[in-house]
Amino acid sequence: MPPGIIKITSKIRSHNPKIKRIKVQTKIILSKVKTCQFILYLTNVVKIIQVKFLESFGETIKKLREEKDLPLRKVAAYLDIDQAILSKFEHGTRMPRREQVIQMAKYFNIAEKELLVIWLAGKVVYEIESDEHALEAMKVAEAQLIYRTQPKQKNK
Repeated sequence: MPPGIIKITSKIRSHNPKIKRIKVQTKIILSKVKTCQFILYLTNVVKIIQVKFLESFGETIKKLREEKDLPLRKVAAYLDIDQAILSKFEHGTRMPRREQVIQMAKYFNIAEKELLVIWLAGKVVYEIESDEHALEAMKVAEAQLIYRTQPKQKNK
C-alpha cells in the first residue's frame, strides 16, 4: 500500500437478521488532520467510525503542557533542562532520555507506560522513516519481538 494511505477494517453488526456481520475495508488518504470521521452505508447499516491518528511524542507533551496552561519554563525547570531543549522535544528535533520521559509522565500525571510507548515508537520511526523498506522491516521486527518475548518451553 502506498505511503499516506491506511486501510481500516471494521466489523459492523447489522439490524438485518439475515446479515449478522459485515466486514468493511476502507482506504483513507492521510493528510495533516489528526482526526477523521467517515460514514459507511451498507444495506440500511450506518456506522460512524472515528479514526484518531497517533500524535508524535512532541505533540503529546506539548498538548499536555498546554492543557494545563503551563509555560515551557515551568516544565523545563521541573525536568532540570533548558527551555530550548524542551521546545526541541515538542518540535521533534530532539528526543528525551527515558528518565526524562518518566519524569514527564509523573509531572503531567499520566500513565508512565502510555508516554513511554509513544516515545519509543517515535524513536523507531525517526530511525527508519526515510528507508524505503521501513514498513516491511517493522513487520519483521514485530514478529521477532513476539518470538523473543514468548516464554521458552522446556523440552521433556
